[in-house]
Amino acid sequence: MSFLGRQTAMANRQAASQSRRWPGQSLVELAMALPFLLLLLAAAADVVGAFVVYIQLGNAAREGAHYGSLSAGNATNTAGIQQAVLNELQGNRLLGVTPTVTSSTGTETVNGTTFTYVQVTVQGTYQPLIKWPKLPFLPSAGPTGYPMQRVVKMRVIPS
Repeated sequence: MSFLGRQTAMANRQAASQSRRWPGQSLVELAMALPFLLLLLAAAADVVGAFVVYIQLGNAAREGAHYGSLSAGNATNTAGIQQAVLNELQGNRLLGVTPTVTSSTGTETVNGTTFTYVQVTVQGTYQPLIKWPKLPFLPSAGPTGYPMQRVVKMRVIPS
């Protein structure tokens, strides 16, 4: 056996004997790190959930505005706009409550041409998995969750 081979064999024996000296060290390290890792996982799940709700509210507001933009009659049909929004949010389990839908119409002049538009606002509340303490860089969740709002404005197709 060469000199290098002996050194490698001795190093392997020393490493094996050291690992036998502290048999529970890995378990203790896991027990210390696991609560932090679980908290990190819960925070990531809450952030992802909030983004999903924000995107879904935007999609629902866009769908309501699309319905309202199809004709002048649809633009003033608040019940139809609200139904279009609710149809888009059907099956959404992340929102804490039924969203609030408001719509309005108006006119806007662009390059000398006047257009009618419909504006749809959808408000909802995201319920986080964990009630987080107040942090200086986050808004307060309040007792019902995090309020979110999306506003979409579309031109009404002229008849």
